Amino acid sequence: MLDPKERTFSTMTVNRLPVPPALAALTGSSLPQNDFTKEDDLGTYEMKGLAVHGVRQAQTIPLNGDTGKELVVTDEYWYSEDLRISLIIKHSDPLKETVTMPVAQVARKEPDPALFFPEGYTTPRAERGIRVQEPEGLVGSSE
Repeated sequence: MLDPKERTFSTMTVNRLPVPPALAALTGSSLPQNDFTKEDDLGTYEMKGLAVHGVRQAQTIPLNGDTGKELVVTDEYWYSEDLRISLIIKHSDPLKETVTMPVAQVARKEPDPALFFPEGYTTPRAERGIRVQEPEGLVGSSE
């Protein structure tokens, strides 16, 4: 957390992994099951050197007054368990255009610490008897 007034930052460890929205899709529990919803398992494939699992969710909207036809809105997720993100999300709606959101670049290395800790910031030291330990080599650390 950054404190611009004091020009300090602090870090903490999260003890649980974040649960991505697409994870519910992979477990089959994201859409309420009824006559208007359908979920298809698209299997596992390799994408950008990573194993991904595909799920397609379809929602059927009963007869459209303008066309007299049912509308089918679909969402497709290609999820990488390794990265814990969807590499591609595709949304198709017949009344609007299809939108595809791919991950454009995957770099599996540590990010530049300067992206997270601005130059000139320091870490508060022992506050109220609590020892704060910084990761080594961070930009702006007071060591």
